Amino acid sequence: KFRKEDRRKLKRLNDACFPLVYTEGFYDDIEECKLYCILAFEKDELIGGVTARIKRPDCWLTFLETFAKFIQGLCSFNMSEDNVAMKQDENQVIGYISTLCVDVNHRRKGIGSILLKEICRVLIEERCSIVKLNVQATNETAQELYKRNG
Repeated sequence: KFRKEDRRKLKRLNDACFPLVYTEGFYDDIEECKLYCILAFEKDELIGGVTARIKRPDCWLTFLETFAKFIQGLCSFNMSEDNVAMKQDENQVIGYISTLCVDVNHRRKGIGSILLKEICRVLIEERCSIVKLNVQATNETAQELYKRNG
């Protein structure tokens, strides 16, 4: 269960790891179980976290609108162009990894790989046929993590 103290800790971790600030709505979605969230702790310290969302065929339009809101500020988003490319997937159950971050003092210890594998396991259990994510072109460390883990 995602607790209030987890929310504060995850917000602090995300703020340290990502160049954009996630809205309170993002954290509300975790609390309301609209986003899957796995957290890694060392004692009481949050050292990593991963979140994901599932797009099911019956909620395609709502998903596109929500997805567009989350990536605003990360890059320009043209609904018409991206909608054409995404329509190929509209009949599939797709897992989208929203965030994956590890505290800077705990990197290179395999925590990111564990979080990635665990969220993929959950998404597969939820019948996702595809798992997708976006990564910044300049984030070579994250790209290496994803390549190592397939």
